[in-house]
Amino acid sequence: MRHPADTEHYGNRALSYGMVGFLLVAAVSYVTRDGDLTVPLYVLGGYLMAVGLVYGAVQAVASVQRDHEDWRRRLDRATREEG
Repeated sequence: MRHPADTEHYGNRALSYGMVGFLLVAAVSYVTRDGDLTVPLYVLGGYLMAVGLVYGAVQAVASVQRDHEDWRRRLDRATREEG
């Protein structure tokens, strides 16, 4: 089984949700008509950007965890070879 940091699973979702949210907020801001859907679309766009940030944070933690696991494996291998 591959590590989630290797598959970019969370990174792809972060980029997708973040970009869709950003484009939605930008589109609503560009078309500044007072309509019934303006506030809900702002909320939806902001929510999608927040979800994208959360997925980005999860990807960052997964990358740090993978690097730490690799470091521990190298350290264990080095200590076994010395002893």
